[in-house]
Amino acid sequence: MANLDGLYAALPTPFNKDGSEIARDALHALVARNFDAGLNGLYVGGSTGEAFLMSVNEREILLKATAEAANRRGTLIAHVGDLNPEISARLARFAANLGYHAISAVPPFFYRYNIDEVVSHYSWLSAQTD
Repeated sequence: MANLDGLYAALPTPFNKDGSEIARDALHALVARNFDAGLNGLYVGGSTGEAFLMSVNEREILLKATAEAANRRGTLIAHVGDLNPEISARLARFAANLGYHAISAVPPFFYRYNIDEVVSHYSWLSAQTD
C-alpha cells in the first residue's frame, strides 16, 4: 500500500462554461498548481469534485486527465464510491490501471445496511484491485 503521509487536497472538477464537459486545460493547471505548492497528493472525484453529479464516463475522464496532469508527481487517491457496487468496482479497476495509489469509497448509501454488510462491501471492493 502507498505511503499516504503528507498534505493532500480534495480536487474540485472544473467544467467548461456551459457545463457540458470537463475543462481539461483548467484541470491540468489546477493539478500543477497543487503540486507546485508542495502538496504530496490529490484526492480525486470525491464530493468536492462532484462525482455523484457526473456520469461514469465523466468520472473516468476526470481520473485519466488528472493522472496525465500529475505525471507521477505525487500520490493519487481515487474516490470510486457509487450506489451501484459494480460501478465502484469498474472505477477502482480503471484507477488502478492508471496508476492511482489508493481508492476511497462511500458504501452504497441509499438503503440501510448493517455493519456486516458494509464490511463485506469494502472487503469485496478492495479485492477488485491490487
